[in-house]
Amino acid sequence: LSIVIFLLNLIFLLVIGFFGALIVNRERHHHKLQYVYKDLVVRDYLTGLYNHRHFQETLKVYLSGTCKTEMALVLADIDNFKSINDTHGHVNGDKVLMKIGEILQHSIPSSLGNAFRYGGEEFAIIFQTADNEKIIPCLEKVYKELREVQFTSENGSFSVTMSFGLFSNQQGISNQVDIVRRAVKLLYKAKHNGKNQGIFDCGTVIRG
Repeated sequence: LSIVIFLLNLIFLLVIGFFGALIVNRERHHHKLQYVYKDLVVRDYLTGLYNHRHFQETLKVYLSGTCKTEMALVLADIDNFKSINDTHGHVNGDKVLMKIGEILQHSIPSSLGNAFRYGGEEFAIIFQTADNEKIIPCLEKVYKELREVQFTSENGSFSVTMSFGLFSNQQGISNQVDIVRRAVKLLYKAKHNGKNQGIFDCGTVIRG
């Protein structure tokens, strides 16, 4: 009789363990799916960069009163992108966007900041530092990789350049619209001055 009771208890424990393992695996799978879905919501489907919505949320955190910290905002634009689409087609235009997304991911260490697709051919970088000695090498790496890339289409080969405008928020500005406006102004200045360059609010200029 004792052997029967022992075997029944053993079977009971095995059954409980089996269903317990199923529940644990199901929970792990559920949490993994939640992470994947959450990541899809904040990612741009084409470039793999964070999207505009996540850019606004991230900038808000950096500029909030409780979490306000030293940071710099870079707004970037692909030079003559409309001409690329018109001459080489939108499929190749998408390839350009994907490649730039890849370059930005390689060039901006997560310990320093994050890159975003701001919209269309526009990109943004939020650096969690205002130290130009740390920021400049990242942007120079972007330019270096761009110089080494040659795109091809039925209409021939072509290269791509970008312009940057960087505003370091050392003044502690807390208004998102204001800080974006200042970075945009510097980006427009880079465009006006001949493109393929980055202009900093301190007057520093880097060229592609």
